[in-house]
Amino acid sequence: MQYKLTVSDIRQGASGGSTVVKYLAELVTFSGDGRVTVRVLNTIPVTATACLLEAACEFVRLGAQDVLREFQLDGELILSDVLIHPVDCHPLRFRSATAAAIRELLVSQ
Repeated sequence: MQYKLTVSDIRQGASGGSTVVKYLAELVTFSGDGRVTVRVLNTIPVTATACLLEAACEFVRLGAQDVLREFQLDGELILSDVLIHPVDCHPLRFRSATAAAIRELLVSQ
C-alpha cells in the first residue's frame, strides 16, 4: 500500500522546552517483519546540520518500525520538507511523532 502523511509536532515551551518535528512523507508498506528504510529528498533549511538530520532520520525509522512491526509490515519512507530547527530539533521526538502518525493512519484504514 502507498500512503501520504504529514507529521507535525510543534511545542512551544519556556526555558528550552520547545521542540519542532515537521515533515511530509510517502510511506510504502508491504508484508514483512517491521524493516524500514528512510530516504530524504530535501530539508528546511537546505543547510540543515548533518548530525541532527542523521539522528532525526534514525528516530523516524525507529518510530515507523515500532508500529509497522505490530502490523507485520515492512516499509519505505520517503521524506520531504524535513524541518531541522537549529535549536529546537530534538531527534528523539521524531520517533514518537512518526509512530503516532503512522499508527493513526493504519488504524483508520
